[in-house]
Amino acid sequence: MAKLVVCWSMCVCQVSHFLFRGLPLHQWQPMDADVEILRRWLINSELKSVENHLARLIIGRMNWGLDASVSIAHITQLL
Repeated sequence: MAKLVVCWSMCVCQVSHFLFRGLPLHQWQPMDADVEILRRWLINSELKSVENHLARLIIGRMNWGLDASVSIAHITQLL
């Protein structure tokens, strides 16, 4: 059973990684609730967890260019 869980976890991680890499995250304008989810994933999940990995992937692919539509509050929420 443990091998099945490990295999399933790896499959979920690979599929989610593939799906999120295909999304145009550079065009996404996150809401406060979205940033809070990413924050919780980073703080509450183990470093090797799927959630932590996805949070780092998403944050790394976001457009951090500041313009009139992007709030500095999103950046400070992650800190």
